[in-house]
Amino acid sequence: MIEIAALWKNRTREGTEYFSGKINGATLFVFENSKKTAPKQPDYRVYISEPRTCRRDTRARTETEESGEYYPDGPKENPPVDDSGCPF
Repeated sequence: MIEIAALWKNRTREGTEYFSGKINGATLFVFENSKKTAPKQPDYRVYISEPRTCRRDTRARTETEESGEYYPDGPKENPPVDDSGCPF
């Protein structure tokens, strides 16, 4: 047998227990099947999210920089970067 992930027990704000872990940068979620109505239906449902791609560089990229030119000092003003979706 080959181990592919480790899971941690968690609880949602509503109190639902679930397990989560990482596989190749993607997050794996395992929930009890709350819609189970027959013995032959699965006990748990497994979901996987796509890996997040977050830029650690908070410097704004200019159109010139996007075209391939690079200015190490960056633009004169850096607008705020919305990193609320990044886990770090």
